[in-house]
Amino acid sequence: MPADHLRCALRNSGFTLIEILAALTLVGILAAVVSVGIVTGVRGYAFSKINAELSQKASLVISRMSREMGDLSAVDEAASNNGCVRYRIDTISPFFRTIGWRDNRLEMKVNPSAHCNCPTPAEPGDLLAEPMDGFSIQYVDSSGTLNDVPTANISNLYEVQVAFRLDRGDGESGTNFSFRVSPRNNGNLNGP
Repeated sequence: MPADHLRCALRNSGFTLIEILAALTLVGILAAVVSVGIVTGVRGYAFSKINAELSQKASLVISRMSREMGDLSAVDEAASNNGCVRYRIDTISPFFRTIGWRDNRLEMKVNPSAHCNCPTPAEPGDLLAEPMDGFSIQYVDSSGTLNDVPTANISNLYEVQVAFRLDRGDGESGTNFSFRVSPRNNGNLNGP
């Protein structure tokens, strides 16, 4: 009897090889599913972090340029184009300021005692945002015509349209932003 009892005890103790393999297979499948979920979560976090940075940069550009373009009282049509605007705000200073796009950077130049020209590598401005894939300024006159250069008569300037594209920096395509500003100090009586 003791031999039969020993054989019965050996058969009932532990797991069989098939049970061990099935358990390891299930653990492997669960680990693969969990790792895919973790990777997706980390990618989502990185994507939202980049979006938050882009939103902050765009908000800074839009608020600063809206303030500057809304207060402008003169635009130098000879020195301005669709990549740079040279303007003056008489209530702040008698000297021209500039905002322009150079080397994937949006720069603003302000000098309280002299006129400023559009940013160049030799004379860079203060950084508003980088990296940028594109930037353009267009001007709408009082007749509704869209131009790349401002009108000679500032009182005919109805609206300034600004468009820019911020580079995401993660290999994805950049994000486009645009806004419109109607100057209020230019003497346009038919303005909004």
